[in-house]
Amino acid sequence: MAENDRDLLRALQLLRFRHLRALITLQESGSIAAASEVMAMSQPALTKMLREIEAMVGEKLFMRSNRGTLATPMGLVLCRNAYRLQAALQETVQEIHTVGDGRQGRVVVGAILTAATALIPATIGRFKEVLPEATVNVLEGFNDRHLPGLLAGDIDMVVGRVPQSAYHDLLTQEPLFDETLRFFVRADHPLPLTTTPDSSALVQYPWVLPPRETALRRQIEEMFFHLGLSMPVDLVETLSLLTVRHLVLNTDRIGALPGHVLELEHDAGLVRVLPLARPSTDSRVGIILRRSSRLSPAAQVFLDMLRQEAERIRESDTPSTPLI
Repeated sequence: MAENDRDLLRALQLLRFRHLRALITLQESGSIAAASEVMAMSQPALTKMLREIEAMVGEKLFMRSNRGTLATPMGLVLCRNAYRLQAALQETVQEIHTVGDGRQGRVVVGAILTAATALIPATIGRFKEVLPEATVNVLEGFNDRHLPGLLAGDIDMVVGRVPQSAYHDLLTQEPLFDETLRFFVRADHPLPLTTTPDSSALVQYPWVLPPRETALRRQIEEMFFHLGLSMPVDLVETLSLLTVRHLVLNTDRIGALPGHVLELEHDAGLVRVLPLARPSTDSRVGIILRRSSRLSPAAQVFLDMLRQEAERIRESDTPSTPLI
């Protein structure tokens, strides 16, 4: 090992975990002010700590810009490996607890909202039959909200949309199934039961759609463009599946959702699927893991059952109403 490398190794060995946490927090928050609030430190104290770390490694780690405080290339290297060390500590804590008090373990899953309605609950049901004493914690939200927790070891796996480009070199991604976009109305909706609805008449009805920043909304807008239609004027935009379900079941609103989300309501005859042409989509749901992760036994069982339940969704994802 070269002398410069030995010096850097000695410097890194002097770093404490509070230093690593400061680097992670600063990268995630993007400013000294926000990071100091998260860490319950004053801004001068956090700035001083950052200067100490930079003096140890002999490199500038963060730069101020009009977009906030950004990590330098050296800072990115340290932050990436700080995530790995923190994740390893989390895994160690889980193993100690499992051995120490006889618990069956704990599984923390980050999930996009559509996965949390069918895939995750069905998996939990099977999982609890095998490991009834294990705890499952499900966190709902966008991929971007879950990935920092996944990298830090706070989350075991994320069920989200793939491919996910953020932190790509630190993640592995396994596709489970393609989401099929469907258009639902209540069973006694005024639209005809047996004929293909007039496309131009559809925009006269009220709709409930995901917000504009979502991938699903972009696919819906592609469909309207494909049909030569403008977007409906009467819109409700929400990510709340409870709100979507209520509006579809109790009003004339048309809801656009992945087919499995209202699977139970469809099987019970409460909703029906409109025979609409859909644009081709690339919305693929899959499992996102840390590339260096070592799952606990309970998390591994949950992962295996996720794969099995996803296979059931793939096999059953055939619309009962023909789509043109």
